[in-house]
Amino acid sequence: MSATLADLLDYTRNMTKFYLGHLQDIDMKRHYDANGIQLNAPLWICAHLAWAEQSMIAGALGNVPSPYEWLDTFSIESRGESTDAWPEFEDVKTAMDVIHRTSVDVLRGLPEEELMTVMPFPLFGRDVPKRTVVFHAIRHEGAHAGHLGWLCKLHGIHTI
Repeated sequence: MSATLADLLDYTRNMTKFYLGHLQDIDMKRHYDANGIQLNAPLWICAHLAWAEQSMIAGALGNVPSPYEWLDTFSIESRGESTDAWPEFEDVKTAMDVIHRTSVDVLRGLPEEELMTVMPFPLFGRDVPKRTVVFHAIRHEGAHAGHLGWLCKLHGIHTI
């Protein structure tokens, strides 16, 4: 199961990369408003994905510390209003790639029985097995890939 989950995480990242490939010529810090609600900028989404994968997979399952000081700026509680302190997009892309490779390696190295052990901290207010955290990481990536797809549409970029 560990190898399959690693493959799914990697496969889902490919969808994120697909949409990012279409957004490369836009302002990655630009926010759109939809019905008066501010949408996250592409850079925020990517940095948030890096934060989430580091937190859920590399950090929580692999005990690998984050090498990026700016990562917590893009945690679940952050809103991403101030873009002045944001890293450059190339730095975020590099971090995404490094954290993703580390996370895939961590997953591939997990014994099957460890996926059934309970996480050392609650997720969504309850104790869950480690595999549930992996499931969430995969669906989290896919949800934000969809957000990038909407940003493509808002920029008039045809994808599929």
